[in-house]
Amino acid sequence: MADTVYAVIDIIDECLANGIFDYQKVSEGVDNIVALNQQMEGHFNQLSEIMGEDNDMYNEITQNVTNLLSAVATNLGDPGQESFGNLMSIIEETAPLECAYQLEYLLEQESLNPILVNQSEVDPQPILEGIYTQLLFVEAYLNGLIYDENMYGPEKIMDMVEEFQEDVEKWNN
Repeated sequence: MADTVYAVIDIIDECLANGIFDYQKVSEGVDNIVALNQQMEGHFNQLSEIMGEDNDMYNEITQNVTNLLSAVATNLGDPGQESFGNLMSIIEETAPLECAYQLEYLLEQESLNPILVNQSEVDPQPILEGIYTQLLFVEAYLNGLIYDENMYGPEKIMDMVEEFQEDVEKWNN
């Protein structure tokens, strides 16, 4: 999974460094995006096992992330008006930044934080980082597609990732 995540992160980094979301560059990475989505589904199941009965909120987030990334992959593979319309309807239901805020809220609750309540051998940190990565990718894609120069969403998610990594260090000590 790490190779696929890093391939998608490389695409995001290059686009952000250029100050524009390069459709050509992203469409070349559609296979990596689809592979990441498929790999994450298995990891979402592991997260379900860790969280047990408290998993409903995580299930909602992971389902939304899966739907968002699937809609982006469809739009990249067939960038017509229909796929764009489908993408926009999914975004109206669940914005990536909104999902990131939901995830951040859950992680702030000690009893709902998979890193703190984990009793299994599965490390939830890479799964949670994968969720943030997918949300960042979708938000950055939407910024390039719709919002043009307003980088608030991607920058806010990157801030959340940095805070998450700092928190993980505290939680592990």
